[in-house]
Amino acid sequence: DLRDALAARLLNLQVARLIVPTDVQLGDAFELTALVQSQGLAAWRDQQGGEGATAVNVELLKQAPGDAGPVVVESQRTTLAEDGVPVEVTFSQSPAAVGEVEYSVRVEPPAGAPENRDDDNLVSRSVNVFDRPTRLLVIAGGPMRDYHFAVNALHRHESMQVDVWLQSAEVGISQNAHDILYDFPTERE
Repeated sequence: DLRDALAARLLNLQVARLIVPTDVQLGDAFELTALVQSQGLAAWRDQQGGEGATAVNVELLKQAPGDAGPVVVESQRTTLAEDGVPVEVTFSQSPAAVGEVEYSVRVEPPAGAPENRDDDNLVSRSVNVFDRPTRLLVIAGGPMRDYHFAVNALHRHESMQVDVWLQSAEVGISQNAHDILYDFPTERE
């Protein structure tokens, strides 16, 4: 019938946006957030005699350097209630190896749903996993409370290399830093 054919042509699921960091320190956990939305899913559901919202599968795929192809690492079931309203789906990852890793998020239509286009069901982004310290230069006029808090927190993080230029410091001062500087550095190193 004409209504069924029209609903089938209008049905479309898509990953509207994929939010991921471009660079991640080895071992640091991070999140990938996908915005998934639909058009025509409610009309298709109503024609199938369904009520309420429709659930779809959202998969996270990963392809690390040396992998033959992407592998599904996690899958979530999410509910899409209204057409055009994006739903957030969040995945957590913690990289175990250095290199360029490609993450993809794919949304699959419900069983038997005739989707009119599937080229927007998969979105991919690359994440650079690195294993080098982030170098910081902390400059302060004096050792205030916020200075002590920030320097101690940064120094404890193993992916941070903290150098300090405490402008009121005298020779022999003890600080939580890799290097204590007594004037502004003249070279980048």
